[in-house]
Amino acid sequence: MIPRTPGRNAEPDVLPRRKEGLIVEEVENETIVYDPKVDRMHCLNPTAALVFRHCDGATPVDQVSKRLSQRLGVPMDATVVNLTLHRLSRARLIEPLPGAPVNAISRREVAKALGPTGGLSVLLPAVISVIAPTAASAATCVPIGGCCTVKGDCCPGLNCTGPLSCSTGKQCR
Repeated sequence: MIPRTPGRNAEPDVLPRRKEGLIVEEVENETIVYDPKVDRMHCLNPTAALVFRHCDGATPVDQVSKRLSQRLGVPMDATVVNLTLHRLSRARLIEPLPGAPVNAISRREVAKALGPTGGLSVLLPAVISVIAPTAASAATCVPIGGCCTVKGDCCPGLNCTGPLSCSTGKQCR
């Protein structure tokens, strides 16, 4: 949802700054952003990534709208940029946006406002956030035939049994 305040424009004229300390990596046609302070990863689609890259506290919103139009080959206006900024703000990837949301515009309303390109919802910004796994949960399991000490060492569906030729006396089978 894009924040809107009756009687005044709550949408910024320039893009806010990105938060400090973020680690950004390009992976194929997506951008992965890791925030080590809160141990969260975010996946940005090309639309959200382009807006995010320009979050420097100085770039005008209308300039980014033009770049989106050129890059994606369809007309884009400030509505898409502001939707993206709101999503980036909710993910805490940029400095907070000014103005409290009173009314909001949905993704459906943005698609409708885009007219003929509204059916191309793939062009709308997507910010997907996940909590990064701990080192223990990200570790790989011991495959069949590998040495183990307890069942939890083995890959799913295997048991730690022995006595066998491993130094621990047990193997995953």
